[in-house]
Amino acid sequence: MLEITTDPVELWASANSRARLEKDYYDTTFVPFYRTEQLIVTGINIDPIWHLTASGNESFGPIFDLEFMRVLLELQNTIAHNVSGRDPDTGEPVFLSDICFKPLDPLNTNCAIFSYLGYWQNDYEKILLNATREDADGNPIPGGPVDNYLDHFKYCSVNSASPTDTTLLRMSCMGEYGGPIEPRIALGGFLNSSKF
Repeated sequence: MLEITTDPVELWASANSRARLEKDYYDTTFVPFYRTEQLIVTGINIDPIWHLTASGNESFGPIFDLEFMRVLLELQNTIAHNVSGRDPDTGEPVFLSDICFKPLDPLNTNCAIFSYLGYWQNDYEKILLNATREDADGNPIPGGPVDNYLDHFKYCSVNSASPTDTTLLRMSCMGEYGGPIEPRIALGGFLNSSKF
C-alpha cells in the first residue's frame, strides 16, 4: 500500500498536535494563512557580467544578463497575471491575484512576490536605466562614472527596505507590492559580499 501526502501541514504536524489544533482554529475562524509557492531559476551557459563599481571591476552572475532578466520577468508576469486554475466549487477561473498574499491591500493590491526583479518594481524599463555623473551645469562628465542596474542591485541587496538608493539612479528598493524584497528569500541566501 502506498499513500501519497502532498499537503505540508499533514507532512509536518500531527493532527492532534497543539500547533495543528491552533492552525485549524485560526483557519476556520478567520481565513487560511498564505501559502508559499516557489520557483527556482538559474542562468546556464551565460558569461558573467563585469561592471565597474565603487569597489572596482566586479563580476555578477548569469542572472544579471539583461536578456535573461527580460525573459525571466516575462515568465514571472505571465505566472502572476495570466495563469489560472479553477475554483473547485464553481469551476470559475482563479488567478494568482485572486488568492495571493497582499499585505498592503486595499492601498496596494499587488501580490507579495519575492523576486530579485522586485528591486526594479518588476519593470524592465527601470532595469535599463543608466545615470552618469554630471557637472554643475547638468552636463554629463565625459568618462565619468555610470550607475546602472548592477549598482542598484548591489545597494538594495544590503538595504532592501530603502525607499531610495544612493546610486545616481535614486530608485526605490521596495517591491511592487510596497514592501522589501529580502535577499535571503529572493536569492536563496547568496550573501557572500565578494560575489553576486
